[in-house]
Amino acid sequence: RSRSPVRQNHNSRNFSVPYRCLIPPEAVGPIMGRGGTFLKRIENDTGVLISMIKQELSPKALRDRIFVLNGPDTKIKSKGLRHILYRIWDWLKRDVKGSELFICLIPNSVILEIFGVRGGAFIKQVEKTSWTSIRVDDTWIHGTNDRPVAIKGTLDSVVHAMELLHEIVQESV
Repeated sequence: RSRSPVRQNHNSRNFSVPYRCLIPPEAVGPIMGRGGTFLKRIENDTGVLISMIKQELSPKALRDRIFVLNGPDTKIKSKGLRHILYRIWDWLKRDVKGSELFICLIPNSVILEIFGVRGGAFIKQVEKTSWTSIRVDDTWIHGTNDRPVAIKGTLDSVVHAMELLHEIVQESV
């Protein structure tokens, strides 16, 4: 397959693909904190860089906000994700050991590798290993090349599933 000029200068060993997730608009304020103080604290505590795609740059049909977590490795991005999910669970007044739904974005080009290989054996293994339920949306988000992937589980199991899914995404760049 042909590689873009950006990708020609990077490979999975020195280019870390960011985590991308959808956050309901009503949860954005509680996650960010007054003046972004909570996000700044997460960045300082974990080393992750968090950005939110501006509403005017997001696909028109998308109600949720896109959060992007960047870091040099999966461990740092996962720490940041854990903090964000904890904040959401707390805001929803849910027990972190209770099951909740989380939506991440996976490039459409990687979906077949994750969900289609050997009759879905990989995704079944991720579900079994992480104690989650994972479902991919049949269509990508209009205006992007991404598919929403729903992960349902406890806070820790969702983070673990995200790490496992992200390994495939990282290997595919």
